[in-house]
Amino acid sequence: MQPNLRNVRGALLGSCLVLLGVSPAAEAQTPVGVLRTGVLVTAPSPYWGYYYNPYGSYLHGAADVIRAQGEFLIYKQRASLLREEVKRAKLVTQKQALEHYEWERDFRVSSLERERERVRKAEVERSRNFPPVTEILSAAALNNLLGELGKHSASAGASIRVNEEWLQHVNLSTPGITGNIALLKEPSLFWPTFFSYRKTLAERRESVEQALAQARQKSLRGKVDPELVIDLRRSIKHLREEVRRAARADEGPVTTPADLIKSYRFLDDLYAAVSILERPDAAYYLNPLQGKTVTELVTYMKRNGLEFAPATTGSERFYVALHRALADELARIQQQ
Repeated sequence: MQPNLRNVRGALLGSCLVLLGVSPAAEAQTPVGVLRTGVLVTAPSPYWGYYYNPYGSYLHGAADVIRAQGEFLIYKQRASLLREEVKRAKLVTQKQALEHYEWERDFRVSSLERERERVRKAEVERSRNFPPVTEILSAAALNNLLGELGKHSASAGASIRVNEEWLQHVNLSTPGITGNIALLKEPSLFWPTFFSYRKTLAERRESVEQALAQARQKSLRGKVDPELVIDLRRSIKHLREEVRRAARADEGPVTTPADLIKSYRFLDDLYAAVSILERPDAAYYLNPLQGKTVTELVTYMKRNGLEFAPATTGSERFYVALHRALADELARIQQQ
């Protein structure tokens, strides 16, 4: 029985060595008394309690597929989340851009308003503190003071008094209306020198003055005569042709360039004044201003929507006097 048991042990040991990768030859060469050991290959596994076989297996490949699929789904959701965060960031940036646009727009508007107000105040101060005579005669300085005085309210008793003679020679207009009716306020026209020493224009001058007198009377009654206005325009055009013909003739010292310039300017003003006669409210411009003080004058012009028109020949001194009264009134109000 002993030899058979020894053989069985040898066979079992050889089988174990073969399974462990150790050949019997190697086992035979191992010295006596040395512990025979084998190599067991293992690796960490993501599944607890199991060992990982680096040579793979069917279950190991299936686990990898499942794990890869899960990671793919996770990365896909992370990508969706990141895309939403990018969209949110874009919306925030767009909102900030719109807010900046609104701020810039409001800033530009307010900046323009401040600049416009600064320019207006500068023009008012310029009109009050001895402006050039040309600005007074063109009525620009007077209208600047008129607009500033219209914003203030003052008692009529303490206001600067206005001479009635000034108002009779000050011309009126309305914003948006081209033309100065000042030439029609006087009983007779003050013709330039060119029309005085030319006898051929005497009949034409008389017809124009008669037509103007008739048109003035009808306008004061609130009536408009279109045929009369058309005749006046035709007569003014004929006079302008006479001036042009004299300029081409070059008559030397009899017709100077200054005479021609004055004649052209007079006819232009007369033609523009005739256009106002077509309006039903021409009486507002023909009648003199009303007001004994600057406050009453400003109130009357503000209520009727009037403004000052440029001065004509002979009314310059009245414009200068009225400008001084308006400037003193504004200085008095600013000191209160």
